[in-house]
Parts: sequence; structure tokens; C-alpha cells
Amino acid sequence: MNADENKKLLIVLPYGIGWKSIINEQNLTYLSNHNITITFLSESDSIKSSNSNIFFQNFLKYKRSKFEVIIGILRNYIFVNEDRKYSESIKIKNSIYGEQHKILRIFRLLFGKKLSKNNFVHKTLSWIDLNISIPKDHSKIFKKHFDAVFFAYPFSFHVYPFIRLAKKHNIPTIAYVPSWDNITSKWGIPAKIDRLLVWNQNMKNEAIEFLNYDEDEVMICGIPQYDMYYNMQNITSNEKFRSYYNIDDDKKIILYATGTQELTDAEPHIIDLIVNAIEKNKLNHPCHLLVRLHPRRSIDAFLKFKNNSYVTLQTPGRLSTEFSDSGYKWKAEIEDYELLANTIINSDLTVTVTSTVTIESCIFDTPVINVGFDGNQNFPYSRSVKRHFEYSHYHNISLLDGVQKANNENELIAFLNIYLDSPDTDRMGRNAVVDNQCYILDGNSGKRMLDYIIQFIFEK
Repeated sequence: MNADENKKLLIVLPYGIGWKSIINEQNLTYLSNHNITITFLSESDSIKSSNSNIFFQNFLKYKRSKFEVIIGILRNYIFVNEDRKYSESIKIKNSIYGEQHKILRIFRLLFGKKLSKNNFVHKTLSWIDLNISIPKDHSKIFKKHFDAVFFAYPFSFHVYPFIRLAKKHNIPTIAYVPSWDNITSKWGIPAKIDRLLVWNQNMKNEAIEFLNYDEDEVMICGIPQYDMYYNMQNITSNEKFRSYYNIDDDKKIILYATGTQELTDAEPHIIDLIVNAIEKNKLNHPCHLLVRLHPRRSIDAFLKFKNNSYVTLQTPGRLSTEFSDSGYKWKAEIEDYELLANTIINSDLTVTVTSTVTIESCIFDTPVINVGFDGNQNFPYSRSVKRHFEYSHYHNISLLDGVQKANNENELIAFLNIYLDSPDTDRMGRNAVVDNQCYILDGNSGKRMLDYIIQFIFEK
């Protein structure tokens, strides 16, 4: 590795959601100090820097053609191989997709399953996907020479043209997988990335077994988003937190962290049950419910709780339509992630479905209850929250005895009371969840990620 040779790196970041925890001015400067000139492709207001080795260009949103969508359906539904290890998530999603699209389901049953392991079919579809035409405005960016491209989120269709362009120009690619479910639940991207950076050994195993990566093509760095949780500087006192939300000192705080509506639309009904339990004194302590919305969740379904004296609504950042086509309702800044951390720290327990807030709650030793039923609703399996507990990535949580899963209202009330009475319950299991998911929680995951990028670009 010749560190004296200047290299040129393109960083592609499609969403502002969470960007400061992955790539920020400090991280860009760290890369620049290693003789790397950076072109940063993201939202116009993401980062400002006077560093002469850092250039900024506005991210170009991308609209897929009907032809590209058809190729995606052929690759990821009609001819997908469901016999690979860690295929539970894809099987569930494809089963639901088939129910919604009867004609496509017939094609899969007649032709797709029989040819799902045929290498010629997969190579042909991959070749077509890789060679789909690329908009001129996207191609202009590659008039510059780049020694490598780093994708901070490779699974967004907005980055597909840049993946194709990198492969077309034979530019080495490296990508960070920013969430625990991305490898096993997302549709396949146009081309294989040369190097993947993942959270933990679970995800590395999934990349090898499910996406056919080699051992040395997947590097474990931990979770850069969670570096801020190590020796957190801006911890809000419980007194100040309660004062801000006007929560009485004698009340326990129950945090309900919503998922997306695609995850479950039963959450308003679950919240109704918890509010009823508080109002009817079914809990062993007086409680206040703090409902935090997911960045991809509209507030509309929860407005009925706005004036309830037992409930407070917390929104993640500010309303934004910038990436509404990808489901984002809110745009968060780094301060909002500090608010999430302080909310978990100051809550007595967390209730959620299968959100990553489960992991974050375990980091702060806040007891967690996962909701495994649909309230008082009788949803079909395709809409039921129950399906998410069968997803590949969540099996690891289920095995560690750190999180209780409530399968009905009685269990939910019982677990609430257990944790309200004895918050130390399941502490060892929560520690096991942190060890299993976070690799090393030392505040240096972001630096490991950057060092892997530096090593990659100079070796390539």
C-alpha cells in the first residue's frame, strides 16, 4: 500500500436519514488526511467543508423504468432461489407478493421454481440488469476519474445507476450494510459489490451463505451509528427530560417505538391496549406512555392520542417529502439520535415490534418487550406482525433470552408489570444481545469502517 499516492474516492449517500453517524465532516477529513480526494454525492445540505480535497455534488434521484422493474421482478421473485441458507425473509416476502400478484405467482409456479437454480438464467438476468441504460446526468459524474466508490447504502434503487457505472468503468466498489435485515430481506442490487462492511458475524455469515460472498470480501466493523452511545456526552437528566415532556415524577415512563406501516399497521390498536391498562390501573405503577414515531411512519394514525393526558408523541426530526418515494416522512439530524438515546435512557422500559430500537434499548440496559400480536385485530398473515419474528435476521434475538415477546394482551400486561417491578430481569440476556449484534461497542466502529475503506482503495 503506497500511502503517498493520492487516490480519488466517490462516496454515494442517497438519504440524509442517519448520514452524520456514518459519514460526517470529521470522517471525510480523516479520509482526506490519508491522501484521498473525495467527491461526496449527497443532499445539498448534508455537509459543508472548506477542505480543498473534499468536493460536493447534489445527489441525483432516480426513477426506474418499467423495463427495469420487470427485470427486478424476474430476478427477485420469478426466478429467485429460496433454497439458500437464510432465505426465511425472502420466502415470507415472496409469498405475500405472490398473493398480491396472482399472475406473477402462476409464472413462478410454472417456470420460476424449476429454473431458480439455473446459473444461465441468473447470469443472463444479472447481465441485463447491469446493462440497463443510465441517465446522462448520472453518467456525467463519472467523467471524473475515481479509484474507488463507497456506497453508504447500496440497497436503494436511487444508487443503482452508480453501481452500474462503477462496474462499467471497472472501478472497485466497497459498501456499508447499514441495517441488520438488509442482506436477507432486500431485493438484489444490479451487481456484486467488491467488498462489504457489516455489523457482526451474523451478517458476515449471511453475506457468505445468502449472497455468495467469499470470506475475505466481508469485513466486520461494528455499528458506526452506535458510536455516539459509547461514553455519551449529552445525557439529559431524568428531571430535565420529564420536565420537557411534562411527565410527572411519580409515573414510570413506557416508551413505545413504532415501526413502519409496512412492518405493522396494528400499532394504534396496541397503543390503545397500553393506554387502557394505564387508565384502568392494570399496571402495578402509575405510568406515562411516550410514543416515538419511526422516520417512515406518518403521524396521522396516532393523532387521536395527541390530547390524551397519558400519552406523549415524539417525532424523529422534521417533516420532509424529500425522499417520500422511499417512504421517509421525517428527516432526522444527529441531535435527533441523541434524543432517541436520551429517550431510551430515561424510559423504564421499551415496547416495540422488531425494530432496531430493541438493540439500542439493550445497549442502555432498558428492558424490552416485543409485540407479537395484532392487538384486537384479526389481520391475515401478510399484514400480521407475527411474520416478522420469522425473518432470518431476528432469529438471533429470539435465541438470547434478553427480550420478552408478548403473544397476546394478557402477556403484554404481565411483562409490563414484571419489568416495571423488577427492571433487572433479563439483564444478562440484554448484555448477550449487545455482544451478538454490536461486535465491539467501543466507539471506534466508524474508524474501523474508514480504515477498511482506506486499506481497500490503496490495495485496489
